[in-house]
Amino acid sequence: MGLEERYNMTTDPDASGVRLENLCPHPVTAMREDGTIFVLPTSRNPARITVTPGPRVSDANGVAIHGPPIYGQIVHLPQPEPGVIYVVSQIVALALAARGARRGDVVFPGSGPHDGPHRDHRGRILAVTRLVRTS
Repeated sequence: MGLEERYNMTTDPDASGVRLENLCPHPVTAMREDGTIFVLPTSRNPARITVTPGPRVSDANGVAIHGPPIYGQIVHLPQPEPGVIYVVSQIVALALAARGARRGDVVFPGSGPHDGPHRDHRGRILAVTRLVRTS
């Protein structure tokens, strides 16, 4: 049985007319408050941020230590559209917020220990239970 048969693969708007658009490079599985699970399919053009490794600053036990990475341009993030919430990776959302962008239409999957994701016996995330805004 494939994922499509087990879970509701959706890009449809909810009852309020809001549509979630997944701009992550992987499907996002989420659990609603009523316990039903749905999957947001992967985007053809995920939102990304260009990253240049930071300069080498030292080494420890033969392993190079580099300074912080240099974050560049965010690509494939559409302009706000009424009724659409964009689901992006956490790094894209945080980079956007760090630049002072106030995008209430951009969220990332809450996968931290206090976000309450559902995990399997090995600790792998099966479904997120919340989406997180940075503004």
